[in-house]
Amino acid sequence: MRFPAVVLLLATAGCGGGDAAEGPYSAVLITLDTTRADALGSYGRTTGVTPHLDRLRERSLQYDPAYTVAPLTLPSHASMLTGLYPPRHGVRDNGLWALPDSAETVAEAARDAGYDTAAFLASSVLGPRFGLDQGFATYEAPGFAGQLAARHAGKLPAGDVVDGALAWLSARDGEKPFFLWVHLFDPHSPYRPRPEFQPAMRANASYPNVNYLAEVAYMDRELGRLLDAIDLDELVVVTVADHGESLRAHGETSHGAFCYQETLRVPLYVSHPDGRRAGERSSEIVSVVDVHPTLAEAMGLALASSVDGRSLLSREPSERGVYFECYSGFLSYGWSPIAGWLDGEGKYLHSSAPELYDLRSDPGEQRDLAAERAGELERYRRAIADVADLPALEVTAGEALDDAAVAELRSLGYAGAGLGPDRVPHPLAATGLPAPAAMRDAFETMQAGIRDCGVGRFAEAEAAFREVLARNPRNYTAVDMLSFSLMEQGRHAEAIPHLQWLVREGPERPGYLFNLGVCLQKEGRWDEAIAVLERAAELAPDLPRFREQLERARRAASRNE
Repeated sequence: MRFPAVVLLLATAGCGGGDAAEGPYSAVLITLDTTRADALGSYGRTTGVTPHLDRLRERSLQYDPAYTVAPLTLPSHASMLTGLYPPRHGVRDNGLWALPDSAETVAEAARDAGYDTAAFLASSVLGPRFGLDQGFATYEAPGFAGQLAARHAGKLPAGDVVDGALAWLSARDGEKPFFLWVHLFDPHSPYRPRPEFQPAMRANASYPNVNYLAEVAYMDRELGRLLDAIDLDELVVVTVADHGESLRAHGETSHGAFCYQETLRVPLYVSHPDGRRAGERSSEIVSVVDVHPTLAEAMGLALASSVDGRSLLSREPSERGVYFECYSGFLSYGWSPIAGWLDGEGKYLHSSAPELYDLRSDPGEQRDLAAERAGELERYRRAIADVADLPALEVTAGEALDDAAVAELRSLGYAGAGLGPDRVPHPLAATGLPAPAAMRDAFETMQAGIRDCGVGRFAEAEAAFREVLARNPRNYTAVDMLSFSLMEQGRHAEAIPHLQWLVREGPERPGYLFNLGVCLQKEGRWDEAIAVLERAAELAPDLPRFREQLERARRAASRNE
């Protein structure tokens, strides 16, 4: 028997209302990385940028609003595959934790039910070392630049990813049901517009960044090849993004530091073979945690125990709230973490300086109502606590990242990648750290410094990091990058006290110790260098560079004696 297929695109919402879906269906999950809802024509902001997605929307139920759980790729996709919010699955940032083996992913359930399973992914941020490969018989993702051919460089263009998915679909046994995940990454900084999309850029000149739109347009074109190769009359199609992109709104160039609408709100479509609710728009609040139970129902699978999401195929629309968070500021910048709750009454961001917005009257989040409506904040805090206090998986650290891997993640916009993992505080814990909103200017300065490092402007980068640290002295990323900029200028003695502070005050990371050991060695402080390099090698036994540097230090110390 040939199984009809279900395609879930861009994970952040699903299809609510109507009768229960027939099935079981095959499933294709397509996630569009870093894609703002307003970049798609169906959401009313652009023209001629996403014709293939707009055509898909005509036969779909469109969700607006739909929300991610975190403005970061790995935590968001972990929630899609498990149906759990980040405090429960434990993946709170990119590059720090792996989804634990105890997680029950929808791919594992599909595999156990006899489905073919495959994933074709565009970014090393989702590489198998981070645990999302659980249940996939085929899992293809680029490695870090130092580990695969240079052409991969940590990410693949949409055309390469779609080619892999189409080849797999052509070769597979058409009589078996399947679950396919396709992830596209193109609208991710740095944006490199292709000349053929210049007309679309000119037609949308008022958009915050037309180069970004050109990348969305390229992704849409390649996605069109996938959509043309499958029979949409046999598919349930769900389209969703993992998070959006700030494009300088609220003082953020990209994403991952704050939780404003530009990065939290995502597009989502659901198309059903029988045309159920085609062309309609739902105002029900939905979340990426709904992807797992929706896929499970579509494929006729037993639902994993105690998921936070809800299937969007069979239930009637309902009033609900959704949880979201951002811990990258805490883990990398010395800020208070952000945890939030959003429902029909408002959007609450909890940090050392809470914020409250009425999205109906203030969709741009320009007027903070926290002081004016202080009596309402406890309700939001209780909702956050209800999520945070649920049973959680025991998390594990991802594989140790070498310098090339950390540099690759930083080049993809994740400035703090590789800094952790420490125990993270409860979402409502008082940390005494500065509120993210108060650090917007300093954050932009730090991002400029990182960009300067990327092009070899180390003196300019040094000045930027010193300016940041004058305001935000516990910013681990700024201290780390200041040390790096000093090392690149040959000023190893000046870098030593900064690295010693990181080793003493920050999370224990082999990279800190390695750099400190190199600087001590350059200054002829052999015994100290050997001690810290031994510890670095102990923390990262699988990274040969660390052991090699230790041996060089030992040989140099012996010659000196």
